[in-house]
This record gives sequence, C-alpha cells and structure tokens, in this order.
Amino acid sequence: MRVPVLLTNGEQRSALAIARSLHARGIEVHALAAGDGGYAARSRAVREVVQAPRADADARGFLEAVHDVVRRRGIGLVIPVSDEDLVALDAARATFGDVRLAMRSEEHTSELQSQNAI
Repeated sequence: MRVPVLLTNGEQRSALAIARSLHARGIEVHALAAGDGGYAARSRAVREVVQAPRADADARGFLEAVHDVVRRRGIGLVIPVSDEDLVALDAARATFGDVRLAMRSEEHTSELQSQNAI
C-alpha cells in the first residue's frame, strides 16, 4: 500500500514537478502553501492544498500545520521543498514518530547548516 505524501511550499515549481511525478506513480499528494497556493493549487496531481504559514516567517505555525495534515490524512512521508522548511522540520524531527521525513540524517543536516552559515 502506498502512503500519502505531503509536500511543503507548494508555491514552488519544484513542488509541482515532485507532485506530478508522485501522482504519475499513483501516490496521493497533499501540499502546504502560503497565499493562494501557487502551482500546487492549480495542479490535478495535488489532492489537497492546505494554507499554512511559511516556515521562515512562523516556524511554529508551519509545524502545527504539518502535524495537522499528517494526522488528518495519514501522511507517511513529508518532503520539504525549501531550505527553510528543511530547517524547521529538522528541529522538530523527534515529534514525527513513524512519519518519514525526506531529508538526510540529523548530523548531515546540521553540517549543511553550518557550512551555509559561512
């Protein structure tokens, strides 16, 4: 059985490409988006677009929205589409239990963040 997937930052064109690819494989796709939902809101590949604050503007609100969709829709995989989303999800990694996050290990993510700070 294929588990539903949640994409963050549905306004990005890369989110649209990911959604189309997953949808073509029969995977149910949901997306978070600020504003009007951007590309994800206009795609038949995305089953539901949920309004959520941007992670860089309101990390707590962003994470609450992610957890809400994960609970309501039985999401099994969250794919962060932007660096800001990745940082917020990494900080809350332990709160996701069995839900997979499409990102490297905590150690690798911390290393990447320190390299970007230089």
